[in-house]
Amino acid sequence: MQMNFSAGNIKVLVAYDNFSSGCRAMEILKRLAGRGGVSGELTHFMMRFDLMADATFFELAVSEALVADMVVIATMERMELPQRVQDWVVQWILRKQDAPQALVATFEENGNKMKEAGGVAEYLEKLAGYGRIQFFSTEGDQVRKVDFGMVKGDDWAVDSALVRQQAAGKN
Repeated sequence: MQMNFSAGNIKVLVAYDNFSSGCRAMEILKRLAGRGGVSGELTHFMMRFDLMADATFFELAVSEALVADMVVIATMERMELPQRVQDWVVQWILRKQDAPQALVATFEENGNKMKEAGGVAEYLEKLAGYGRIQFFSTEGDQVRKVDFGMVKGDDWAVDSALVRQQAAGKN
């Protein structure tokens, strides 16, 4: 996985649905750090999906995503994220300025081709596009990257309107 981070420390928020998914996300971070992809220190914050049901933890997750260089969403679910997790993704995309620079979705390997990963990957890729951030989707050893680039100014107002429409279920 090649990510374009500026020199220095990397902050990562890992949101996961269960122990297995959390461990898989940690393996990705170990590989990233081990390949020399990080010139400084890689620090991470872990947030289990079910904790986001609590308003305080939800806001904490949004705040951590806003200062993260990378957000990793690790799940076994392929068709749909829990509603509160969807709400969280939309909130940090709406509030973000320049961070996070990358969104990584990682799924359990199940023998299907990655393009058949289902609605979660498609949903996250669409939101990453609205936020103009790099999107990676991983399953097993397969990695798919979509680079939307970073935008500022007037483009962000247009993109945030699109995210709001997505959040409301409109296209």
